[in-house]
Amino acid sequence: MLLMAQFKANVLLMDQFKDELTRIWLRERPALVIADFTVPVSGVVSRELGMRWWTSTPSPCAIETRLGTPSFLGGWTPSEHLLGKTRDAVGRTITRFFKRLVGWRHHRDFLRLGIQGVYRADGLEAAYSPERILALGIREFEFERDWPEALTFVGYPGMVPDFASPRPRLRHASRNVLVTLGTHVGWAKDEAARLIAALAREMPDTVFHFSLGRPGETGVTDDGSNMISYDFIAYDRHVGAFDAVIHHGGSGITYACIQHAVPTLVWPHEYDQFDNASRIVANGIGLRMKSRIPQMAASLRELLTAPSIRRGCRVMQAHWERYDPVRSVQRLVDQTIDFGEIP
Repeated sequence: MLLMAQFKANVLLMDQFKDELTRIWLRERPALVIADFTVPVSGVVSRELGMRWWTSTPSPCAIETRLGTPSFLGGWTPSEHLLGKTRDAVGRTITRFFKRLVGWRHHRDFLRLGIQGVYRADGLEAAYSPERILALGIREFEFERDWPEALTFVGYPGMVPDFASPRPRLRHASRNVLVTLGTHVGWAKDEAARLIAALAREMPDTVFHFSLGRPGETGVTDDGSNMISYDFIAYDRHVGAFDAVIHHGGSGITYACIQHAVPTLVWPHEYDQFDNASRIVANGIGLRMKSRIPQMAASLRELLTAPSIRRGCRVMQAHWERYDPVRSVQRLVDQTIDFGEIP
């Protein structure tokens, strides 16, 4: 019900957004539109005005494919067995049926926006550009699937805003672990703080640095115990200083950990986080959070000491370093747009 309510609110917002985009682009016409996959109305306006449109997505796992393991079903992992392949086929069918059901239910809203249906004639999702999909991630992290021809993995840009952030108060005689649920999973943070406080009591030799995810705020609560609370810790500057990270499986923190080869104890809560969690575990760069404090402590100790996980992190970091998102996108744009012909 919550998902449907959010979807309905988004559709209503798109009405106004479409009108504003049309007015702006009629006044100043772009040579190319690159829009996030959550704003499909950008593609509608681009087509209506005869402009080129590309889609970007920080969640490649969300893209449907004809083969492979589907996403948004709790974090499934691939299986080579017949039963697993059957499960995947059923999952893909359920996913497509659900999206078609949503499309049918909101058919009039979609038509008003200029969206003819959830899927195009070629069977692919209408939310994505048929010309180019910029996947903000690395192929080596994802499970192998029959990706759309239009899709290009360009690497993760690490575009975390450089908000004011205090320097973590690391205690170098101890293990230091960052705990973050990002900036938007507010409903889970009080429970998370309680669990991490209990985990800190279970592991007195480890210091837990708990970020409340309040961008722009710089407060720190340090009572001398082995749990320190911060209003905000910036991923881009500080993740590499920690021995491990406990996080929710969001794309930003997941790739920050990959960039710095920091092992992860992943604690997914919603949307694509469960699928990122399954990829973290399958790639050997982290473990899934357990439900009980002794199990959490055991998993974290394994994460901090297992050589295989450290090796996995270094391997994935090496994959990450082979990508250059800015240059990749610039090259694709230069190959597509003749800027000399733009008035």
